[in-house]
Order: sequence, then structure tokens, then C-alpha cells
Amino acid sequence: EPQLTAPARPEGSPLFGFVFQHPTLLPWRTALENLRLPFEVGPAGTSMPVTEEELFLLMEQVGLQRADAGKRPSELSGGMQMRLSLARALAPRPGILLLDEPLAAVDDLLRMRLQEDVRRLHEQRQLTTLLVTHNIHEAVLMADRILVLGGRPAELQLDYAVPGPAVRTADFRESPEFHAGVRAVLQQLTAM
Repeated sequence: EPQLTAPARPEGSPLFGFVFQHPTLLPWRTALENLRLPFEVGPAGTSMPVTEEELFLLMEQVGLQRADAGKRPSELSGGMQMRLSLARALAPRPGILLLDEPLAAVDDLLRMRLQEDVRRLHEQRQLTTLLVTHNIHEAVLMADRILVLGGRPAELQLDYAVPGPAVRTADFRESPEFHAGVRAVLQQLTAM
């Protein structure tokens, strides 16, 4: 049975951070106010202190600029909204990051950039990350392990350890390990 364990996290930080398929930003709040939201909700007395400077640094880590902080979601592109959603999920330093097809609605070039950003943040923060995707190439690039579910009710059809380096760059897409991983997952899917 696959096990999901989270690394140690700061006291008071949530277990999960969640990024949905579509950005779930509050339209009346600025980017900075949306980013601050996880620190404002929750049981009384459990919020963690955060400085504006920490939020600016987080925005920069996901590819946003300080100048974007005062913009409302309608003033941001779809890719920028997704980056802000990712930053908001990471802000309270969760132990586990859940990604529900967060890159499905962006164009291919932006998708590739965001895949690399998410993978880099996963490695830097030593996060346990659970990614739901229907994109085989994305799964092989971003995952250390791929679980394929199928049937009704859903059952585990494949548990595949992705070969290759633990720390991956864009060059991994050209490697024999990447192509072998895509082939292995594709073969299993076509056999289902």
C-alpha cells in the first residue's frame, strides 16, 4: 500500500496546502491580500506570524514581482493567477502539497515553466507533493513515483518508480530515463 508521510514542519503550520485546477482567488482582494489569507483564517490563536517581506519573497519564488502585489486577480494573467495560487498554498509552510491538475488550463510553454517551478519548490522546501494529472509527460517529469488508478471503484493499476535523478532540470525531458518512464506508463495505460 502506498504511504503518504509529511516531513517535519513549523509548529502551527497546516498539514496540507492545496492548489486547485483553476485559481481560487478572492476577486476583491489584491494579490498580497490573497497571499495573506491562510494567515487570517482558521481557529483563533493558531495563525502564524508573517511579514510583508516574507510574502514578497514568496511571490518572487513563484515568478511574480513585487509590482504585482497590489493587483487584483482580474488584472493578472491566467498563469500569474496560478502562480499566486501556488504561493498561497505554500505560504503557511505545509508539510504536504496537494495539486489537483493545477496546470491543465495553461498553454504548453507556461505549463513547462510552471512544472519546473513546482518541481524546484518541491525540492527546496522538501515537500511531500501529491500531483493529480492526466498528462503522462508531466507525471514522469514531476514525480518520483507514479500511481495509476483505474476501474470502478478505482483500484491501483500501476505503482511505478520513475528512474532518473532526484533533482531534475528541464534537460531531464531529453533523457533516456524520461522517455523510458513515458513508455512504461503509456504501456500500462493502454493495457488497462
